Amino acid sequence: MLSECDTPNSGSVRRLFKSCHRMRAMIDSALELGTGRVLVDDADNPTVAAIVYAPMVLMAGDCESRCARDYLGSIPEKIPVVLPDEDWERVFRRIHGSKTMAQRRTMLNPKSLDIEHVRTLKGRLPEGFILCEMDESSILSMDKTLTKSIETFYGVARFVEEGVGYCVKHGELVVSVAHTAFPFVRDFEVQVSTLEKPEYQRQGLATVACAALIEYALDHKLVPHWDAANDASVNLALKLGYSNPSTWYLYSWRQ
Repeated sequence: MLSECDTPNSGSVRRLFKSCHRMRAMIDSALELGTGRVLVDDADNPTVAAIVYAPMVLMAGDCESRCARDYLGSIPEKIPVVLPDEDWERVFRRIHGSKTMAQRRTMLNPKSLDIEHVRTLKGRLPEGFILCEMDESSILSMDKTLTKSIETFYGVARFVEEGVGYCVKHGELVVSVAHTAFPFVRDFEVQVSTLEKPEYQRQGLATVACAALIEYALDHKLVPHWDAANDASVNLALKLGYSNPSTWYLYSWRQ
């Protein structure tokens, strides 16, 4: 069985996750900041590890071990699971059979980002809107659909202290946001949301907010990762300067 690890940032645990590229920023957050629970099969010489970063589980190590198979079988229904490669995916499918669910995701490469390009995009804010840094008052005033990630992974107070984000306002109304998705050290995941109202769609508001966040990252030698759940998100990432879209699958199971 897997048990809580007292030294999640140890070399032996990090080695298991070294080749895991999917949701890399979340892995580093859990190992370096202790923001998630890390479970291992052996405290001294682990061969299997799981990061429980609610509401997600990330796996690494020997997928054919008894501990790995038992743990995959014990994961509750509908919990999303990040599997590092096709071998792990085959084991998951073998365990859960026809109950297996796979959601297509697209990971993009941030190495092609260019600061002058994002500065140009940042300057294309439509008339009547303003771009601001996110602060406590703006977060508290936002529609709840724009703050789900902050509430899940930070809380308002911690985000104000440690997070980075930009918002586009129409008057006093926050209509689009781009921010760090969860606590980070150097690499972070971009979280972007826009109010689902026709007057705020297809105006490039998300592009401007994301460009401001990416500019901040490049200025401060941070790495802004982008993992897309749909084609619209992929297209936005490509517009911002990300490259080499690569498909992977987020797994879960349902009755």
